[in-house]
Amino acid sequence: MKNSAVRFMSAVLAAAVGLTFAACDKKNGGGITQPQAQNKARTGTKVAEDSPWYNSVKTEIVPEIGASKVVEYTTSVLAGADDKNIVIYSFGDIYSTPGVIWMGYRDPNSSVAMLTVVDRASKQVTKTINLYKDFTDLPNVQSATYSDGKIKVVYEMYDQYTGIPSYLENTIDPSTGAVLNSKKSVAAENCFVERVLYAGSYKISICKAGKEEQYYLLKIASPDGQEKDVALKVEGKSVWDVNTVIFEGDDKFIIPAHTDGDAKLFLEADFRSGQVKALDAKDYEWLDFDHLEFSWTGTDGSLYYNTSTGITKADLKNKTAQEVFNFSWCGENREELSTLRVASCSDGSFILCGDIYENTQFRKMKQQPFVIVDFTKADKNPHAGKTILTLYAPHGYVDKKIADAINQFNITNGRCFIEFNDRYAGDEKVDYVNSDSQDDSDASELNRDAKLSNKLAMDIINGEGPDILMNVGDLGQLNNSGYLVDLSKYAEGLDKEKYFTNIIEGAKTNGALYHMPLCFGIEGIVTDAKYAGSSGVGFTTKEYEAFLKGTLNGTDVITSGQAIYFTKLFNGMNDKFITDNKADFSGKEFAELAEYVKNNVIEKPKTNDGSDDFFANSTYGAAAYYSNISGIGNFFMNMTDPGSDTTILGIPSTDGRGPMFTVSVSVAVSAQAPDVDACTEFIKLLLTDDIMQSLSVHDEFVISRAAFRQNAEETVAYFNDPDTTTPGAIYNPMGPAFSNSNIDKMEKIISTASKMDSEDAAISIILYEEMPAYFLGQKDLASVIKIAQDRAQKVLSERA
Repeated sequence: MKNSAVRFMSAVLAAAVGLTFAACDKKNGGGITQPQAQNKARTGTKVAEDSPWYNSVKTEIVPEIGASKVVEYTTSVLAGADDKNIVIYSFGDIYSTPGVIWMGYRDPNSSVAMLTVVDRASKQVTKTINLYKDFTDLPNVQSATYSDGKIKVVYEMYDQYTGIPSYLENTIDPSTGAVLNSKKSVAAENCFVERVLYAGSYKISICKAGKEEQYYLLKIASPDGQEKDVALKVEGKSVWDVNTVIFEGDDKFIIPAHTDGDAKLFLEADFRSGQVKALDAKDYEWLDFDHLEFSWTGTDGSLYYNTSTGITKADLKNKTAQEVFNFSWCGENREELSTLRVASCSDGSFILCGDIYENTQFRKMKQQPFVIVDFTKADKNPHAGKTILTLYAPHGYVDKKIADAINQFNITNGRCFIEFNDRYAGDEKVDYVNSDSQDDSDASELNRDAKLSNKLAMDIINGEGPDILMNVGDLGQLNNSGYLVDLSKYAEGLDKEKYFTNIIEGAKTNGALYHMPLCFGIEGIVTDAKYAGSSGVGFTTKEYEAFLKGTLNGTDVITSGQAIYFTKLFNGMNDKFITDNKADFSGKEFAELAEYVKNNVIEKPKTNDGSDDFFANSTYGAAAYYSNISGIGNFFMNMTDPGSDTTILGIPSTDGRGPMFTVSVSVAVSAQAPDVDACTEFIKLLLTDDIMQSLSVHDEFVISRAAFRQNAEETVAYFNDPDTTTPGAIYNPMGPAFSNSNIDKMEKIISTASKMDSEDAAISIILYEEMPAYFLGQKDLASVIKIAQDRAQKVLSERA
């Protein structure tokens, strides 16, 4: 039910009445500067006097599901809105028995499907409607939509003998909850409705059909009551998934879908003829394919969808896409806004609605509010005249609390205004289509990282790059004073009793701190501490070879093939091979790593073909495994016995060093930033107790020791609660299993972290290409080292 319910969002969003951005789409009068025009000079671009700004009022509504109910999960979506009502559809599971998790079991006491009718003007709840009140055996709710003053709910039920579904469509009065009309239908054999959505005024049911040959079928109902089935079959093309259905006009629809190899496919379906044809995907490259699944069609016939920076309007006729609302044009949390949808829009004002999801791990869940945000265009922008600081974060995502910090900075800083930059969205994607193994995927990621690093570096040098860079600590190429500011002096005052200063030191490159780590994970070999090498925190290559052949019975926990395996070991101690822009691979350490890989690692990993050979390399149930432990709850979940001496050790190295740490949240400042002091003021804001504590509850290690300890103690209490009723918790009838000693153990493990996992992708690609000649016996090591070192030095010199 959960998956189909999530997909259902497309239907209810499209059903909202009055979805027109005609007024919102008027010229922006200068607006917040587009990314391509930002940071033209070191003095910085100013927020224009006529930049649009919207005042906002947010209302939170918690739909009623019963005061005594314990929530497993609930999701609320917009069913529709008009001048009188806003209707919310809420669905999910609840618990009826403390301590018992009814996973997948659905009865009137364990599931919820509710409608909440809200008065548009007062934002008060006027009616709550239980969609299951007349059922004993609960059906699936395929869709719940509000338009033309009526609510329509489609239920799906299965015959217990044949398995064939039937459907019931009820028309409900929103003021009384009374069923005004019911219509039943039986599906054809082997035809199952995945979701229902609306495209223009057409109702579309997306079905999986066929018995021997599976295919997608669109069941289309026109506004005048005509119905037609259109099979999505095109010669030479397979349809694996349908993103959405877009009304093109003239009874035609465009269907973005996935085809073989996860490639993009665009189909055109004609309602009148029932014909389907494939379109040239290149003609639709202007559409943001990845954001189309939850798009909706406005009453003006245009397509709208959310992106990482705002709301975009797509004009299918002219094949253009234009951002009509930028999340920087208001003081609301941008991460919340990215999940909301438009309920209505009129001249100078509009409403966004949606469910707010709290990403808290290892906490008892609570029902989340549905928010309604009213926007009204302001007469002037309160930030006019401030210097714009552009911020880049991969995929346009930052944690919600960091988005709050951005708003706080923008309000309190009198000089600068932080604005997102999404110009690198096209450089962030990885081509997994032709990946037959994890090594292939890793190589594709290296190419992605090299391309993105080069783009960022070049733009920074040219004064066109972002001023604040978040969450790119893994891009080792940027660790250079020509690109980023050394933040060491801003970290000098951090007390080691209050912060994990070893993590800050480990993030340095040649003594300079280019990325301030905020959240991190510990990456290494999870095993019992008794297996550690002589250092107590990791393995030398000889120690790991003995561990591999003895304790692990020859099954390596690092499952990469030789080329990728070597880049992992190289990256784990790259401080030995690259210093101050000088590459030196001639030492004994490089040769030791190369010899270990040649003698102990398979040439290539198993392919991802689903065969037994591939899964034979699994480390499930083994004495050790390779992992990135993100937080203390994750650590507890990976412990076979709370009383054991489980630890995280470093991967093979020449000196037996400890595990690396991966930085999930970090912040860096461009060397070309127009106001470095303002950027560092933002960093100081992110280091405050409130921000640190809020980040830690996502089950992430944070550099604040106090926040780490508080979250760890709450996590221990959660795991030890015998009445915990949340999926993922440990139900322990024998009594408390974890204690402060486990927290102390994790704190000690963090102290052993040796360095940040920050890979210079361009250097790794060189090693990936050159080292196999030695591993396969085609060249001696000295010859390979000469070529690899010369290539690496050329890259480093060009950057300098």
